Amino acid sequence: MADNDGNGEQKVTVAILGHKMDALTKTVSEAMDDAKEDRKAQAEVNRDINTRVTRLEERIGIWGAFQAVYSTGVAAIAAWIGAKK
Repeated sequence: MADNDGNGEQKVTVAILGHKMDALTKTVSEAMDDAKEDRKAQAEVNRDINTRVTRLEERIGIWGAFQAVYSTGVAAIAAWIGAKK
């Protein structure tokens, strides 16, 4: 007959819990690593977006200057034509 003082069952239970804790720790660590990689990828995307927005703002400024020069030129021509009549 086996000696059943309760320690055997307790040791098995602790071993099972230890195994499950190890598995859970591994799963959480992998999830954290994935989250870190996602944050790095998102940071790169954000840098690309910021660069594109900056370039777009520069182009808008150039286009605005072009429109101002064009409008001034058209107004000057219209004034000149109006003065000749």
